[in-house]
Amino acid sequence: MTNNYPPRLYIFEPDAAIEDPRWQGRLIWQRIVVRESNPAFARLAAEKHALAAIEPTHGPGNESPSPVAGPSDVKLYKVRESPDDNSSQKMGVILAERLTLTS
Repeated sequence: MTNNYPPRLYIFEPDAAIEDPRWQGRLIWQRIVVRESNPAFARLAAEKHALAAIEPTHGPGNESPSPVAGPSDVKLYKVRESPDDNSSQKMGVILAERLTLTS
């Protein structure tokens, strides 16, 4: 699928507090930078990247996996557009940094 919209940079950052139960034990990303033509495609690319970082778990019984990494959840991550000064680069995830908690 192609479109004629110019690529833009979208930056995903956590919007929910670290203690928020909506995280449900998910890996939290400090920042994900995506180059896409619109925020919807950027959310899809960020979610796909985050899902690839999850180690598969096999639960007991006949449970079917329904993996959700988080970037597609608007209550967990905010997304903001950033100026893209080099639209000739590749599309998709440009940078992804995991949040490291220090105590």
